[in-house]
Amino acid sequence: MGCRDVLRSLGRAHDLNCVFAANRVRYVCGGLMCDGDASPLVEDCVFSDNYGFGAGMFISGGDSVGPTVTDCLFTGNVAPTYTRGGGICFGGGRVCGYCTRCVFVGNISEDHEGGGVAG
Repeated sequence: MGCRDVLRSLGRAHDLNCVFAANRVRYVCGGLMCDGDASPLVEDCVFSDNYGFGAGMFISGGDSVGPTVTDCLFTGNVAPTYTRGGGICFGGGRVCGYCTRCVFVGNISEDHEGGGVAG
């Protein structure tokens, strides 16, 4: 499955048991992007071997972006040079989110700015 962009219009989307794997992008988001005022529920998902700025998951913008990420695995994701956040990247705006019981293994930021999580 390629990058899924959860925009303001989707609001409280629910991603359950999804696999976001082997996606390569030049700029933002290899796996899941939360933008605008989106506050999705992301449960039991795998983010593996994605490449890009916020390779696994990119969260940005809006007044109250607030995804809830539970029981997910982030592994082998790579944020290239001049970017950050191999596993998850929290971008601009008033961003808050919750990660509960997630595992981050072997995620890399080539610029050493948040291999697992960057803000």
